[in-house]
Amino acid sequence: MFNILNRQQNHKPAYPKNSYDKIKLKEFSCTNFLIIGDNEIMILRYFCLLKRQQFNWNSQAKFIILLFVHDDEEEFTYNESLLPVILWHEFKFKNVLVLKVKRKLFCVSRKMITFSPFKSVADAYHKGKISILDMNNTVSFSQLTKNIKHFNGYPLRITMFEREPTVMPTNECFSKKRNKCIKKYKGVDAFIMYSLIEHLNFTPIFQTPLDGGDYGFLAEDGFYTGSIADIVYGRSDMTMNGIFVKTYGTDSIVFTSTVYNDQVCVIVPKGKSIPKWLAMLMAINSDALIFTLIIYFINVIFLFILTKIHKIYVSNLMTTEARYSVSMLEVVRPLVSTPIPNTPEVTSQRVFLGSCLLAGFILTSRMQGLFFTTMANVKYYPDINTLEELDNSGLKVYTLSPSLIDTFGDPGNENATSLVMENLSKKVKVMPTSNDTWQIIAYERNAATLARKTDFRHSAQNMYRDSDGSPLLHLMENCPRSYLLGYLLPKGSPFANQINQCISSLVESGIVDKWKNLRVKIQEEKSNRIDRHAIKNELKVLSFVDLQIVFYILLVGWSASSLSFLFELVLGKVL
Repeated sequence: MFNILNRQQNHKPAYPKNSYDKIKLKEFSCTNFLIIGDNEIMILRYFCLLKRQQFNWNSQAKFIILLFVHDDEEEFTYNESLLPVILWHEFKFKNVLVLKVKRKLFCVSRKMITFSPFKSVADAYHKGKISILDMNNTVSFSQLTKNIKHFNGYPLRITMFEREPTVMPTNECFSKKRNKCIKKYKGVDAFIMYSLIEHLNFTPIFQTPLDGGDYGFLAEDGFYTGSIADIVYGRSDMTMNGIFVKTYGTDSIVFTSTVYNDQVCVIVPKGKSIPKWLAMLMAINSDALIFTLIIYFINVIFLFILTKIHKIYVSNLMTTEARYSVSMLEVVRPLVSTPIPNTPEVTSQRVFLGSCLLAGFILTSRMQGLFFTTMANVKYYPDINTLEELDNSGLKVYTLSPSLIDTFGDPGNENATSLVMENLSKKVKVMPTSNDTWQIIAYERNAATLARKTDFRHSAQNMYRDSDGSPLLHLMENCPRSYLLGYLLPKGSPFANQINQCISSLVESGIVDKWKNLRVKIQEEKSNRIDRHAIKNELKVLSFVDLQIVFYILLVGWSASSLSFLFELVLGKVL
């Protein structure tokens, strides 16, 4: 029924291909252990030996410990009764049963000791309850170690740092300790934490990462930083900042049930604004422009031929000469809805120019609306939206978190999914946290950065704007990674089952999704208010920039007129 564990099984270490994620994997799937020793000291030495060898225990494992004693020893000594207590405090083993076996008779005693860490006893020195049970009144081990519904005020060390929008401070106090206010937070991570505190009934001991960091990573010196370090080095029982479910170079941590998901996206500089004069030209489709010019020249030729024919065959009705320059000017007027100073002398010209005037009225009405929209709004060059465009742009890609350096894949991995991903993986560099990457991207425009999609939408998107209210940053449409997020627990945590059950209930109820949708809606409304406020309060002053195209047209006209004048002087006649 039980497995006798007398040595650690040897397993070949497995190393993932990613250089950052080299983890020595050890597994032991047994859930029931029978351990035999002469006394409690030998048992503790054995567990210490396994701990030094970094043996990964199953947090729900059941331990039956048999102590061989003399035949005349019936009652448990004080040290023997403390054995399950010590195993709990040192190794977090909560399912421990201690029995005595008489050496000569090989007879198991009727009494057994167990320890319930989440039961409080008023007179006990240690928190928890030591119980001496009679085997005759015990049905099974499972009955003794049945699932615990709550922790009965047991203290848990919670590592958490402020982070918008998931953990944001409020002006309220969660509790007061020695007349000191412990701040209350809001956000999805804070909401889940308070829900766990209420449903599991534990006493939180709040702390920030010891080194003042945030999530943390594996440093070059081989030590961890941030909240990961607090878990790896045993300074915390749980972190309450949602972290990407991925490998972090250690097997000393486990994740809770996933809470929500997020994407790692690339933030690039917003496309430069197009000059007004160029925007007006670009507002007209090339096909429409070519078609309009063709119609114009056809009308010019038609009017010239019409005037020429009337001059030759009906000369008594015509007083003007037929010239191309005159025909070009006469056709331009109706197309731009300007009045015709001289009434055509013949009916055919009147009908023709009348139709041109009607067509010009429709054309100019449409063009005026189009040009007004172009002048009133800022137009931008196309933004970078695909990974191929990002690769071709030559922008450097920065990240503040070394754990995201493998977003496009490991630079040293020969099995890259594509050439683009391989090129981008070589461009990713870790930037010191002292530098403001958003400012570099917005104003220097020579780099891109990797960031959570929610981070950008809830902070940088509205923070970095131009003087006219237009955005300076752009979120690429194609995000290279999508992750599930959970919270960190130490490997073999005895609290894992209860915490996971509670988190799963919260997620399945739809509360987390409701919070996310509400936050997205609030943020969209905030962005829209900022845009409307910028448009409403901005007094539009007519400047030279807005009139550039007018001067360009006049410049072209002056040049063409001067060139025509030179030709007329050379040829000695009017063109």
